[in-house]
Amino acid sequence: LEEKLGTLEQLAVTPLRRFELITGKAMPAATLGFFDFLVLLGVMIYGFGVPMRGSWPLLLLATAIFIAAEIGWGMLISALSHTQQQAILLVFIVAMTDVSLSGYMVAVKNMPSLLRALSFGSAIRHYLTVLRVIMLKGAGLETIWPELAALAGIAVVVGALALTALRQRLD
Repeated sequence: LEEKLGTLEQLAVTPLRRFELITGKAMPAATLGFFDFLVLLGVMIYGFGVPMRGSWPLLLLATAIFIAAEIGWGMLISALSHTQQQAILLVFIVAMTDVSLSGYMVAVKNMPSLLRALSFGSAIRHYLTVLRVIMLKGAGLETIWPELAALAGIAVVVGALALTALRQRLD
């Protein structure tokens, strides 16, 4: 988007370091993501009566890791796209693939083995599992740490790819 608006050059010559620039672009999305989460959590609990049996801090931690993974995808798509149309198409492809592999529409155990293996790379799959077991079963860290580790791994890998691509784009 910066290329189209002509602000990419302005961003490249700012006195900000690359990390500060990227953090500044990610913070509004993270803030909005957390706000949306809290609103929808309220709707789930008070509107639909879904019980919250687990740890609030653990749920917030898992949500923060999930939001970091999704922001990583957004930054990667932004770095790889040359136009806004390309970005929109890539977001659609990534989102539909992620949701399809998450177990939301079709249970992961009912997927063919190749898709089941690919589903381990879906942040939504791990987050939905964590969300379910924390809220409905009251599970603690000792139960969900493998899912949180996978979610954190996805966030780190996608974030590193995004930072590398953005550095190359800004250089």
